[in-house]
Amino acid sequence: ASAACTLARCGSWASARCGFLLAQAIHRASLTPVAGASWLCAIAQAGVALDAATDKPEAEESLASRVEEVLFDSIELIVSAEDGDGVRASTIAVARALWAVCVLEKTEERS
Repeated sequence: ASAACTLARCGSWASARCGFLLAQAIHRASLTPVAGASWLCAIAQAGVALDAATDKPEAEESLASRVEEVLFDSIELIVSAEDGDGVRASTIAVARALWAVCVLEKTEERS
């Protein structure tokens, strides 16, 4: 996720096949909050829509529709965490998540 964030910043989302890497991450077990924040940041930096973020063919429509749900579910813990929750969120991950939500224009939906 961190590598995808760096590649997106350099304008290499498509050529580095970050969408394919995102699809693989979504297929696996749930993402950590920090990984979810990094993926959202990468998508926002690349200027890619959430429903078009994976490189999977049209047959994988269910995957494309799950991207937003999985990523936002993963960062929910990080944004709503309090000191005693046992979830130690880094300030950078929180900042990435909140910045990405604003850039992707999801603030109304995810307030």
